[in-house]
Order: sequence, then structure tokens, then C-alpha cells
Amino acid sequence: MVSYQAQKYFDEYHEFLRNGASVNHALRLTERNRPFTLPKKKHTGDIKFLLLGHGYNIFDTFINLDFQKKLHDQGVEVITIENLPEFVFEKPVIVNPRGGKLRNYWRHEEEIMQSIRYFLTEGREEIDGVIFLISFACGPDSLISELIMRDMKVVGLPFLEIIMDEHSGEAGLLTRVESFVEMIRRKKRRLDLGKKQHLTIQSKQEV
Repeated sequence: MVSYQAQKYFDEYHEFLRNGASVNHALRLTERNRPFTLPKKKHTGDIKFLLLGHGYNIFDTFINLDFQKKLHDQGVEVITIENLPEFVFEKPVIVNPRGGKLRNYWRHEEEIMQSIRYFLTEGREEIDGVIFLISFACGPDSLISELIMRDMKVVGLPFLEIIMDEHSGEAGLLTRVESFVEMIRRKKRRLDLGKKQHLTIQSKQEV
């Protein structure tokens, strides 16, 4: 009975995340033994990022210098792999489909690659950029980061890799975040302007 209740609570927790809740918010409710309810004021922004990394990098506000808040302050909506639907992780990623069936050895890195595959294909229009928080000297993350960066270049999806260690400074981190966000905003404005001009020309031709 106890194991059933634990599994039920665990399933509810994951369903809560898939409905858009942040991990930190869900954990706070768990610690206080409160029901899973989405915050009344959900943070939204004009751009949306996928934040990648191990849990201790992206959810520990001390280690990452409250990174998600920095993004929110810049008007960015943030999602993580925990917010993605289950079907994204059902099919394994083949790293080199033309040269054989080489699969990822590390489970967490496999989930990161699966989420990237989704946003490279059917979920391409759902995000504006990807940020990968990596611990210094983490071999697996460094390896797949190179693969992700190459795929991002192919589809033109902005990608930022941030390596963190005990020497990481908040000022330098904030500068990189602000620059990345501003670059994407300018790109979106340029694309929106191009679409408006195209529609204007098209409507004049129809007249």
C-alpha cells in the first residue's frame, strides 16, 4: 500500500511538471506537503528557451547563481526536459545513422539528445533558443554539446553553452545572458518585419 501511494505521488509529480510547472516550484510544494497547483501568475515572456543540463546545474540556485531568475528578468520563458511530454523520450537517439547504430551510453545525456531531436523536428517552432549549462571538466556533457551545436547550426537555432565552475562570476554570466537574449530578440524582430513586408507585397499584387 505504501509503495503504491509513493508511485502514485511520483506519477502525479511528473504529470505536474509536464503540465508546465517548474521543478523548483514542484519541490517547494512537496516539502510543504501541499497539493500540486500551478502558480497563479505563470511567468511568460516574448521569447522561449530550452534550458539543458544536469539537475544540480539548472535547479540549484547557489551553483548556477540563480540562472533561471536572470532569464526571467530578461523576459524569457524557460522550459526544461522535465516539462516535455513522455513520447519525446520513447525512441532512442542514433548518433551516427549513416555510419552504424551508435547509441548514447549515458542515460541523462540520452534524454538531452532526445529533447533536442524533438526541437529539431516537430517542435522546431516552440522555442527560440537553447542554453546548455555544463560543469567544468564534465566529459559526457562536453561531448554531446558538440553534437548539439552542430545540429543547431544546420537548422539555425541559437545555441549558448555556459561552462560553470567555482570561479564563475555573476557579472560575466549576466553579460553573456543579456547578449544572447538581445541577439535573439533582434533576429525575431527582423524575421517579423520580413514577414510583414512579404504580406504587404502579396496583398498589393492581389489587388
